[in-house]
Amino acid sequence: MARCASQEAIVAKLDYGILELSSLESVRSFADWFLAKEIPLHMAILNAGVMACPYTTTEDGFEMQFGVNHLGHFYLFKLLEAKLKESAPARVLSVSSLAHYHPYEGGIRFDALRSPDGYSEWGAYGQSKLANVLFAFEAAERLKGTGVSVNALHPGAIATDLGRHLEKKLPESGKKVLKAVVDTLLSMTPDQGALTQLYVATMPAGAQTGLYFRPVGRTETPSELVFNEVCSITWLCMLMRAKLFPLNDILCPCSTIDAPQAALGH
Repeated sequence: MARCASQEAIVAKLDYGILELSSLESVRSFADWFLAKEIPLHMAILNAGVMACPYTTTEDGFEMQFGVNHLGHFYLFKLLEAKLKESAPARVLSVSSLAHYHPYEGGIRFDALRSPDGYSEWGAYGQSKLANVLFAFEAAERLKGTGVSVNALHPGAIATDLGRHLEKKLPESGKKVLKAVVDTLLSMTPDQGALTQLYVATMPAGAQTGLYFRPVGRTETPSELVFNEVCSITWLCMLMRAKLFPLNDILCPCSTIDAPQAALGH
């Protein structure tokens, strides 16, 4: 891609890598591909996701929304964490949603990682987005003093096909009405919807970390569940149960949370 600055053209090479968040093998392959380039990593925007889909599972058997919206991103971050610290200053953005205020009752359902019992399309979406904020705040605490900042954000209500699963439940006439309402109420275009990510991504690295942002660049207090120790323990237990990494590599050295060992047996 290219842009003009001070009458001079600055040209940068843009590479694309293959990454399927519903496959942990794909996530690792992408991380290996990137690390093999031996180039710095100054920014990671964990943005992709699905919303309110019917119950289905990832390639690894995890509930799809938690697997794609959170576990895939968490796994990618952990695989690239050393490179981020080596490349500091660096920034990590965990894209959440207003839906993180409305997860399952109590926040994180430990039994929802692989089971369809009690599945709620919106509860599962809210749970995955709450996990993204919990991750951002915990990672920010862990990485203090390293030059790597980690923040969470809500990008806004944007007119994209993210709500395609909602349309599938409606007759054709209902789809037309829904589209008209969405186009009217969700006035943010994808370009406008990217502004908050760009704002947080271009702040001076390390200047602000462990914060939750709303459009465009306003800080806000996230759900009280983010500061709930029981919710935090349940989230950590979910990560332990997913067995992505050894326990000691998931828990922050500075964390006072002592995850119940019994959770490992389920």
